[in-house]
Amino acid sequence: MAQQIALYGKGGTGKTTIAANLAAALAEAGHRVLLVGCGPTADSSHLLVGEAVPQTLFSYLQAELKPSAADIITTGYRGIGCIEVGDFPGSESCTSRSIAAALKLLQELAVIDAYAPDYTIYDMPGDVGCIGDPMLESMQIDISLVVTTADFQAMYAANRLIGLLERLQHPGGMALVINGSISSFEDSFVTDFAGQVGLGIAATIPRSLAVRHSELYGKTVIEAGPLSTHAYTYRRLARLVSELGRTGGNGVKAAPLAAARLKEWAYEWGKRLGELEFGIIQDGAGI
Repeated sequence: MAQQIALYGKGGTGKTTIAANLAAALAEAGHRVLLVGCGPTADSSHLLVGEAVPQTLFSYLQAELKPSAADIITTGYRGIGCIEVGDFPGSESCTSRSIAAALKLLQELAVIDAYAPDYTIYDMPGDVGCIGDPMLESMQIDISLVVTTADFQAMYAANRLIGLLERLQHPGGMALVINGSISSFEDSFVTDFAGQVGLGIAATIPRSLAVRHSELYGKTVIEAGPLSTHAYTYRRLARLVSELGRTGGNGVKAAPLAAARLKEWAYEWGKRLGELEFGIIQDGAGI
């Protein structure tokens, strides 16, 4: 039975790049992979399909057509199947209910079953407001990866996402992915956040021009820089995902921080950063 993997995170955290590279690493390891881009921008498959432009599921709905698997699955790097949900016709904003309806249609059309993947990866919308009960209740996710940077707003969004997943009691494994780190301080900052909410770290992906270079070619790091450090980081993440799939998850029971506690925690780290960078002691005086 296919393992269902979902990646969550605030827009700008690099979630979509990780989803594409994770798909590429799993395909490289010999697995049959399907990537489903759930956001309205329809760009989840950009690094996998070359110059092809996938037809979105909602483009067929707008034309009142019933698509087949061949219509909406674009084949990409190493045979990865790519589906883009796209923008809901007639809607000016991304909504959880609209995406839930699209995912339900995929089930009704038996598109995923017909493709028979070993892994289905869902690149969830970057706007947290697009993710809600209707969408999550329509999915059976085995592994949830919450992506964040060391930016507080990204962790604020991650905290909210963890709350959504915890409330709906999603089974399986859940872990945090740290992306774009530039220092040990940032790693410590996000690792402490993970400990506060009860999550393990699935991967720490440092900031690198290797990712930017590969993206400018429209490729994943796995394809454009297969011997790079980043490529091996994504491969380690793929192995972890495979292991979680075999063991049925990690049994993590994560819980979000209350809003007031999250702000207190951020303020405590602000004092540490001030002391480290500016020589500010705890009474606020400068050295």
